[in-house]
Amino acid sequence: MVKYKILGIVTDTIRRNGKVVTNKDGSKRWGAIGWYRIVNPLSKLGANIEIGLGVSMNAESAMKLKSLGDIWVCKMADNENIDFIYGAHKEFTGCKFVLDLDDEIDNIDPTHPDYHALEDRKHMRIRMTQIADHVICATEQIKDAVSKYNPYCTVIPNSIDPAIWKFDNKKKNDGKIRIGWMSSGSHFVDSPIIEDIMVEICEEFPNVEFHIAGMIHNDTKGKNWYHHKGTYGYKLFPKFYASLGIDIAIAPLKDIPFNRCKSNIKYLEASMLGIPTVASDVAPYQCIKHGETGYLASNPRQFKKYLVWLIKDAKKRIEMGERAKKYTLENWTIDKFLHKYVELFDKLMDKKDITVVTAIAGGKDTLKKQPEYKGVKYVAFVDEDVKDEQWETHKVCDKFSEPVMNAKIHKILTHKYIDTPYIMWIDGSVTLKTDPHELIKVLGDKDIAAFKHPGRDCVYDEAEACVQLGKGKVEELAEQVKNYAKEMYPANNGLFELTAFFRRNDKKINDIFEKWWVEITRYSNRDQISFPYVLGKTNYAIIQGSVEKDPTGQHKAFPGNKYFDYSRHLK
Repeated sequence: MVKYKILGIVTDTIRRNGKVVTNKDGSKRWGAIGWYRIVNPLSKLGANIEIGLGVSMNAESAMKLKSLGDIWVCKMADNENIDFIYGAHKEFTGCKFVLDLDDEIDNIDPTHPDYHALEDRKHMRIRMTQIADHVICATEQIKDAVSKYNPYCTVIPNSIDPAIWKFDNKKKNDGKIRIGWMSSGSHFVDSPIIEDIMVEICEEFPNVEFHIAGMIHNDTKGKNWYHHKGTYGYKLFPKFYASLGIDIAIAPLKDIPFNRCKSNIKYLEASMLGIPTVASDVAPYQCIKHGETGYLASNPRQFKKYLVWLIKDAKKRIEMGERAKKYTLENWTIDKFLHKYVELFDKLMDKKDITVVTAIAGGKDTLKKQPEYKGVKYVAFVDEDVKDEQWETHKVCDKFSEPVMNAKIHKILTHKYIDTPYIMWIDGSVTLKTDPHELIKVLGDKDIAAFKHPGRDCVYDEAEACVQLGKGKVEELAEQVKNYAKEMYPANNGLFELTAFFRRNDKKINDIFEKWWVEITRYSNRDQISFPYVLGKTNYAIIQGSVEKDPTGQHKAFPGNKYFDYSRHLK
């Protein structure tokens, strides 16, 4: 059980002749996708489950969703404007929207029976993915495919609940061998792999029957082919499957990008009934240990070879089926994956009190992987279309001709973008090595914590050094220190290394930072010169050590520190 409210939204309601199929109590029925991805796992975590939930663009609809859950986990829906509605509702309520995907969203094969309809709605599926706070994917291949739209992805596979697979496979003692293909209309693209082989096998083995569920309009070809409508709702499926008395299962799958994203659920379901499977040798079925827990076929001829072996050897069928069931129960049951949901939901609901911020423009650095800490989030402002599973990325300011200024506005006016109580700034060259909460202790009752400059303590000396090093414009630096001198700003009044610092996010320090921004835009962009001037008598804390560390240990001014690692800028 989780400690906050979860709402599971099932979108694959079952319809018959255009009407929603309901149970005797009036509740709606769900399909296999809804069962595996929403109903079963989330029910076990105490979630509210809504089947075919209607939403609309008004406050009442948003508040209804909020009353049902703090986190909304929804199957893909691509009806018009649904993405905008969920996006607006989550922003209005502060709830988290999690999208669950068990298929690729934009790489539909042209031979798919619903290709044109799916292509017409592809833009909505992409937008739905982009607005999600997180995406749960059934396979690693789906994650790889959708991470370009949303990098916040977690893989949680389809898994079996043994509680619904307590039916015995009702084998018939009539001399028949039944081969089952539990499928759907979307698998017509896979039919050429197996159809001719099915015909050959039925001609060579008159006692063999093929039982096909879900592809009912494909019944014009094949002697001893039996077509079944399947069930109206997944709840009835295990009993239906067991009633067919299947001896061998087949799972043909064309090796195309869309199919590589599919799961191994056909194999798992057959295994729960002790049925051995011959499957295509493609990504979804790589869990099969060839020759032990099933067979993997690379082409139609291999399909036939392995089917013939099983047709002729009843003992092999039984043993392979038993091994497949044992493997499934040991590795693919729902209890082994529930913790992934809990970990994800805990992370989503983790209240952030520190935001680590960086900005990268002009190719000066690249985003660096940071350690994960509870209560800490990472936000980066970048000038390239970068998506990262750790950093929340936004477009860097583009109002200045100099990349350094486009990055610096986010360093100085961070509070205009961030609402956590504490802000940590790091240059793109810095990597954390300690929980930022440790710097709250350093901060104490002060407003900002920063490093002392390792080599100087005077803004006038710093300006002279900038001129000598060719950093900043000479005329701007000269005007700046001249005016500071006119105001009697003292020499040797302290200097800071501002590659990394830690501060509060409150009005007092925010006002100082806004004055700092005025100085930077009025004079030189060398922020180390203007910062002591605007800081004045504000209380500050010193972070011990230096940002940069001398690897030889000979330079005492660069001892390094326990909070950050520093590397040179790329540019």
